[in-house]
Amino acid sequence: MQTTKVVQGTGDLGGITGYPITMPWKPVSLNEIANTAGLYPGKTFYLPDGCGGTTPIVNGALPTPTVPVMTAQR
Repeated sequence: MQTTKVVQGTGDLGGITGYPITMPWKPVSLNEIANTAGLYPGKTFYLPDGCGGTTPIVNGALPTPTVPVMTAQR
């Protein structure tokens, strides 16, 4: 999995990195993302959900899917 180094500092421009990313992009499998998320239990990783939102991966696991329940109008 590729990571981007971030320089942290103080002041207005403390978090801006001073170099462009020049490495080629390589796809990452869901297993690699889950393994990396498991290595950092206090962090949350996010996957795009295809509808403009994100799906969180916490402690290396995807959330349990919820099924909508239809109810009759009263």
